[in-house]
Amino acid sequence: MFKWQHGSQLSVAAAVAGQEMERIASEQGGELCPEDVVAESQAATAPLHPCFTWDDRLAAEERRLDQARYLLRSIVVVSEDGSEYRGFVNVRRRDEDGQANTVYVRTVEAVANADYRAQILQTALREQESWRRRYGEYAELARIVTAIEETRQALMVSA
Repeated sequence: MFKWQHGSQLSVAAAVAGQEMERIASEQGGELCPEDVVAESQAATAPLHPCFTWDDRLAAEERRLDQARYLLRSIVVVSEDGSEYRGFVNVRRRDEDGQANTVYVRTVEAVANADYRAQILQTALREQESWRRRYGEYAELARIVTAIEETRQALMVSA
């Protein structure tokens, strides 16, 4: 059985996508590369075809937007004391029409804004939970898993 990760928005059923990726992996000796998935999805009748942008003009623009997001996620501010922190974080804000949009704001401004700070903490909790689900079964990481749960509990109490 397959399901999409929480928050995923894809136009193909997870069962269909999972089966197709399993098929491609089998044909590739058990290993799967993104290039293989794209190559097998080019035909309009391919199960994963709807998951991709095939208009090269639109795909190029999407790629540039991904690169801009990467830039924004990658820049680090180095303080005079040598400490470092992310320069920008992404948050959701509502425009004049009430539509929620993702924007990047300076981290120092986000931390000072109660709504943005709450969003950042919620994102951190989701990421902690994701990490715990992915690596929680490893005994070597038990202390980290415990710290994640203690942090979650402390944040929930203070909220």
